[in-house]
Amino acid sequence: MAQPSVQRFDRPWRRPGSFRYALARLRGIASPPVTVTEPPAGFRTQRNAEIITRDGTILRANVFRTSDEKPHPVILCAHPYGKDNLPFRRGKWWTYSIQ
Repeated sequence: MAQPSVQRFDRPWRRPGSFRYALARLRGIASPPVTVTEPPAGFRTQRNAEIITRDGTILRANVFRTSDEKPHPVILCAHPYGKDNLPFRRGKWWTYSIQ
């Protein structure tokens, strides 16, 4: 009768290349790959436009429109954090929203 094999627990810190992997992850956290660009020429920008919902709550959004008045599809990004709180560089460190 064959003996059942002893289950070996995975130890990720003992894998080959684990230190290099951890370092790459930490570098990604310390300097995130964030690129903030301004809209191209020909766009009208309206910052902090008030949007009133049915229950009376006021939401604020940045609206970017083309100069022509034709209808265009909408790209919407909704999240619970500040819309203008993007990470930025302060010296050699990046700052983040406290949320």
